[in-house]
Amino acid sequence: VFGPILGTVISDTLPRPTEWRRWEKGQNGPIAVFRFDVPQTKSHYRISFAENAMPLLGEPAKLTTYLAAYHGEIGIDPNTGTILRLVLWADPEEGSSLELADIMVEYEAVVIGGKVYRCPVHGISMSIGKARQEEVNCVSLNSCSILTPEIHFIRLEDLAFTGYHVFRSEMRILPD
Repeated sequence: VFGPILGTVISDTLPRPTEWRRWEKGQNGPIAVFRFDVPQTKSHYRISFAENAMPLLGEPAKLTTYLAAYHGEIGIDPNTGTILRLVLWADPEEGSSLELADIMVEYEAVVIGGKVYRCPVHGISMSIGKARQEEVNCVSLNSCSILTPEIHFIRLEDLAFTGYHVFRSEMRILPD
């Protein structure tokens, strides 16, 4: 979720105008905040969620996936042009059982193998929606019914990204 989201937003917003919003006070100075909007027809932000929260035994969960319109904000260091924060608010389809699917990612300089890289260091993802919980109600051996009441769900992920390390190899070509 958190790794590819920046690439998705950049590719979706490059051909579209961004809008100046405000200055914010950051840890190392001011942060320039810009707003963006991406309609569903231009979106690559894929939302997936299970419509049946607890499927019947042996049944797979029914997964619904679609490309969602979204809007958000991007915080940039005005001195370096470095992205410091990305916030994305999904605009779920009308009538969708998903009410909210939002993401926030913070980026910082991380030293990996003696070099400095900009990496995600903190990410929050939150989803709110409705799902069906299937229940079997048996009165006797020959008389059962399946109930599918709607339940509300909240899914929250709050992750810190640490322990970055180098993954590379070296190669030498030896003469015959």
